[in-house]
Amino acid sequence: MSSVLLFVLVTLGWFLIEAIIGVFLGLKKPYNVVLLVIHSVLTIFVIAGVISAIFGLLAVDFGKVGSTISLYVASVAVLMLIVDGIRLATLKTEVPAVVLAHKISAFLLAISLIASIVFIIAKI
Repeated sequence: MSSVLLFVLVTLGWFLIEAIIGVFLGLKKPYNVVLLVIHSVLTIFVIAGVISAIFGLLAVDFGKVGSTISLYVASVAVLMLIVDGIRLATLKTEVPAVVLAHKISAFLLAISLIASIVFIIAKI
């Protein structure tokens, strides 16, 4: 379980860095290209971390229902982040509904990663 916990902690760290860069990216178009590329690359690290944690839980025999469900929710949130991020990068004008959906899915990802850390520590 400790290796899975390490995967989730590192993923949460990458996500926090990505969120900070996303805040600096701002709401004004055109976006800063360098920050947008860094934000996109960090998204790949977060995807890899969630996938690694899910596959790491396959090796655990006990106490993994809560952490598995929370990581599945995190994978859905990452998918929503990708779709909304691509829409934000390609739209000509800023659409507040897409920005809100991107922020909500980022919040959902953060909550599910924190919940999976708690579930892994509690072996639920």
